[in-house]
Amino acid sequence: MLSRPLSAASVSTASTNSATVLAAQEFIPEQTKKVWRAAFQEFDLNKTGKIDVAELTAAMTRMQMVPQPGEVQAMIEAVDHDHDGQVSYDEFELMLVCAGRGRPSGFAHIVDRFIRMPDVTKMIAHECKGFADEFMKANIEFFMDLDDSNFAEKRQAWLDIYRKFLVESELFMQNALVAWGVNSQYRFEDAFLDAAQNNPLLDSFLKTTEYEAFMRQMAYHVQTQRDGALVHGISEDYSRPGSKNTQSRLWAIDAELANLDATRNALIAERRRLIGFEVTPLATTALKHELDMMRWKDAVGLD
Repeated sequence: MLSRPLSAASVSTASTNSATVLAAQEFIPEQTKKVWRAAFQEFDLNKTGKIDVAELTAAMTRMQMVPQPGEVQAMIEAVDHDHDGQVSYDEFELMLVCAGRGRPSGFAHIVDRFIRMPDVTKMIAHECKGFADEFMKANIEFFMDLDDSNFAEKRQAWLDIYRKFLVESELFMQNALVAWGVNSQYRFEDAFLDAAQNNPLLDSFLKTTEYEAFMRQMAYHVQTQRDGALVHGISEDYSRPGSKNTQSRLWAIDAELANLDATRNALIAERRRLIGFEVTPLATTALKHELDMMRWKDAVGLD
């Protein structure tokens, strides 16, 4: 079947759009291109300088995505300008330039998600720290005689608060991981694990689920209150994207969501206790296990 010839207006519009994209490509900062090249190399598993259907499928699988039949092929075809069935770096870069002019979709969406994963991990880590700080401030009255000499004691009141923390921190972690879409049945995206492995804030939060680390952190909050200093739930270096007005609004939204999450988690934990169905630390335990395995593999030289 013959396709209908393009009108002169359509040809003119296509040429204008192409010229606009190529012009925009010239103004992409070198640092951005450096990030794009690094991302391309992660998708180019066979190191051929091109990304094919099998490689993109493998990348999506590592990101816990389940593509529909024909979906990956369609993604490749959409940006494969020389019709060789693969995506070269030039085509990859052009795709991302076009995506920057609107909301990323298809292959560009997959790449955008991969590139943004360190930022997502950082936000999850700050949210977890904020939760832990707020929990400790809310329960600090039970620990006012705590200091470095007795933090290892296992008083019943302290153990009860610690167990409460385990339950609510697990619920918080489950909510955060689902909200950001980085895990499926406690299997985590490789990009998320890579970023989490190098995030001391998230590592500190996970360690706090151990009694001694929890008590040390609580002792810090007790001493801070004695000294009259404030402990902020979100550290000052936590940046949000966008203009000042956008950042201000995001801060307000984050604060309100944190309060809602805290109330929701406390109610869920109480409800689970009342019906005899205790919360099991699946998400935190699974994440700690995955990170420990990655560190062990790095230590023994395994890929």
